[in-house]
Amino acid sequence: MSVRSFLRFTRTYWKRAKYFEKIGLLDSEHDRIVEFLNSEFALYDYQNYLILKFYFELGLPYPGIVTKCRAYIRDLTKPHWLRAYAAAVVSATREAADMEFFEAQYPTCRDDVERATCICCTAGMEVRRRNEFLGRARRDGNLEERACRWARGVVEAPAPADVPRG
Repeated sequence: MSVRSFLRFTRTYWKRAKYFEKIGLLDSEHDRIVEFLNSEFALYDYQNYLILKFYFELGLPYPGIVTKCRAYIRDLTKPHWLRAYAAAVVSATREAADMEFFEAQYPTCRDDVERATCICCTAGMEVRRRNEFLGRARRDGNLEERACRWARGVVEAPAPADVPRG
């Protein structure tokens, strides 16, 4: 993809995302997006990232998207920024199995950014268990400690649409 066509795609994407944000999507349209993400045409990680970002910012944990996000977070060949948004979408569902997954993955994270992502994704975990995990994780470094403070401060984890931007 040339730089020009990539920039055209990005501008077009944002226009469509704002449009869909205003009018909403039908289930059949969500299904088509999921079909695209599962197809061989979903070549570009950045393109897939933009789709996940759209769903996260609107607070739309559509089941097919969440399933695809679960696959992304387990695929270590995907870039961290794509996996981070996938993790954010999955953690917004606050399912216990996902919270346990993030806690279990923490020791295998490659760097402090990935560890901080795992910490933030556990904000929706049952409070006692989350605080035990955060008590252990906060000693692992500066970024991890800051992520723990954020996760602990989120008594009731905010819905993705409520997360302040900017």
